[in-house]
Amino acid sequence: IKEGTFIYTKKIKGMGGMPVGSGGKGVFLLSGGIDSPVAAFYMIKRGMVAIYVHFHSLPQVSPASIEKVKELVKILSKYQKRPKLIMVPFLEIQEEILEKNSDKYRLLLYRRMMLRIANKIALNERAKGLITGEALGQVASQTVENLGAVDTVSKLPVFRPLIGLDKQEIINKGKKINTYSISIRPHEDCCTLFLPQNPATKATPEQLDNEENKIDIQTKINRAIDNSEYIYF
Repeated sequence: IKEGTFIYTKKIKGMGGMPVGSGGKGVFLLSGGIDSPVAAFYMIKRGMVAIYVHFHSLPQVSPASIEKVKELVKILSKYQKRPKLIMVPFLEIQEEILEKNSDKYRLLLYRRMMLRIANKIALNERAKGLITGEALGQVASQTVENLGAVDTVSKLPVFRPLIGLDKQEIINKGKKINTYSISIRPHEDCCTLFLPQNPATKATPEQLDNEENKIDIQTKINRAIDNSEYIYF
């Protein structure tokens, strides 16, 4: 402004953070639950461009679970314009793991397959990291041992912005950014399908490697990626 002066007497606090795009691109694993949208918000706030990936188990879960995820992305688009959502069919992978692998490692094998697929998507999208909504010790799959055993298959860094938060802190933030009321709708997703009764809490990479020798990893991953749907907002 060359011919005027701005004068203000009151400061209005903004969201803070960094300009979107200044932090590169990341592949965000969006489940539809409470945690992952909050994790996405925090990374967008630090300047990262979100490429959302949702793993679904249609037709074993309701189509409403898909609409729920789309609504979450629309809410998050207030913080990053024109997001992309990639819907990855995951049921075939789950059924093979259910049939061939030990129950106690089931969830961890799911997570490993998700990270492998997310890595391939990241390569195609020129993204530099993966983002998940895990918090340390929140559930059996999120112990420090299990997180480490899962991460060994990822070639990219896995960022977990909620790692040190408790559930109430995450809920409070979800309410503030208007994702919570959508997240708590009672629709199953792939993570709640075929849950084991006694999941492992201290798995090692070697144990998971041995389990994965029983399944055809590469064929399943390629098929899931080939059959993925891209949605633009």
